[in-house]
Amino acid sequence: MAWSSPDASARAPIESHVHDAVDLSTGSVLSTPAGETLTAEDRLTRLHHVGFPGELSVFGSPSHRLSPQVPYQASPEGWLDAYEGTYSASTNNEIWWRLPATFDNYTATCNATFRGVAAGARVLSLSVEAWPFTGRTGSIVIFVGQTQAEIPVSTPTVRTIDVAFTHDGSDSITAMVVLRQGIYDFVVHSVSLGSPGIVVAQQPTA
Repeated sequence: MAWSSPDASARAPIESHVHDAVDLSTGSVLSTPAGETLTAEDRLTRLHHVGFPGELSVFGSPSHRLSPQVPYQASPEGWLDAYEGTYSASTNNEIWWRLPATFDNYTATCNATFRGVAAGARVLSLSVEAWPFTGRTGSIVIFVGQTQAEIPVSTPTVRTIDVAFTHDGSDSITAMVVLRQGIYDFVVHSVSLGSPGIVVAQQPTA
């Protein structure tokens, strides 16, 4: 079971910014230093390396963008659910978890649900920070439906995670973020969905 603390002073300095390109169809993960700038073209190139067939349009304006400050949007509908995290929406726009050294299987952090998404190639993007216990490697695990991928974390990092998948056109998508042992602190800043071709139900006119 995860536990939270209001004291962030014990966090070690962040060592680097990493971009994780993930293809859920194969579970492939390509993690590379992001540098000071991370362009949409860079992100797409790395996704192509892990097998994603999508085009640059998935990095246009996201159809859904959820955060601690904006955990719900009405159209197209989407919402962010968090489990036992400490919210700091007004100052840092983050949800923070501090974990024990050992726990069974997974520890859940948050779910993001998206509605009104057309079938096709899609990219789920997360902005997070992660600190492992000293000398250990933990994992961030992303589930979308019945597919999953695991991202190892061995140093304190800011991470931009792009998760490519093909949506079947069903009414809603739920993405779940869980952690394996080895992660000490974990922070979520935002979750977004790159989804050209959104299906939005028209509102009745007066």
